[in-house]
Amino acid sequence: MPIRRPVHELIARYRLNDSLREVFVEGSIDKFFYKTFLLANGVRQPLIYEIQSVEVPPELVLSLGFEDNNRDRVITLAYLLESQMPHLKQSTEIADTDFRRLVADVPNLSSLLLTDYSCLEMYCMDEICLDKILGAHAPGFTRSAAEVIAEAKSAFSKAFAIREAHQRLGLGLRRLSTVEFLRVTDEALLFDDEAYIGRYLSMNDRAGEIEAFRRTVRADLGDHCDWRHVAHKDDVMEMLAFYFRARGGVSPELRDASRLHRLVLCSAEIRSLNAEQTLSRLLERVLS
Repeated sequence: MPIRRPVHELIARYRLNDSLREVFVEGSIDKFFYKTFLLANGVRQPLIYEIQSVEVPPELVLSLGFEDNNRDRVITLAYLLESQMPHLKQSTEIADTDFRRLVADVPNLSSLLLTDYSCLEMYCMDEICLDKILGAHAPGFTRSAAEVIAEAKSAFSKAFAIREAHQRLGLGLRRLSTVEFLRVTDEALLFDDEAYIGRYLSMNDRAGEIEAFRRTVRADLGDHCDWRHVAHKDDVMEMLAFYFRARGGVSPELRDASRLHRLVLCSAEIRSLNAEQTLSRLLERVLS
């Protein structure tokens, strides 16, 4: 098991070395993504670490009103560092926004960056990236990336709304796959969210709460915003893999959610990434 550095050790190092520029992220996928981005922008040896390399006390994470997961540990680390070193430059923490666009529960810290969309995968889900994937793995596919997104985004936002309600209510239920509740027509990918909610709560022994839960789900989450703000990576990959299996004419990589996920991460366009606010701020901080 790797040795975890205590926070006080980081603070001591930063006070001794003003030129250090370190980045702390949620996990290995995040490390790969942000390292690739920084290398492409001329940062020779980016110092990027997974949050598991730091000792962040779970009781402190919980005391701040967060959950004891990698994302909230990253946020807590930023809080701990800036409480000792306001306007810290030596360290940057970056985490998925997830549901936080909808709630104001994150401290305003100069060293803390949240993704421009719900998660880092959504940086790779614009039409340019998806067209690249379709061109390489589905050259005979009859729909463009724009058409695929238009047909599927309503299903993405419905699934996200269920996740958001679950998170807001703090239910801690086991996840249910969406696959059984999906179907593809000539016009769209459809998700039966009503049936999903019924099965979801029933399998978690909450059948008596189905109607109350349905009333808490915000049906308008996908209105008036980029769909990438209201989509969860696991739902997107699962639903798109189903969509491609149903449509046909694509390679096996697009039919499997985990393989599709890897393709998406490798499809990022640096020019598009450089236009994103959070990534521009990350680059600015690392180069400062």
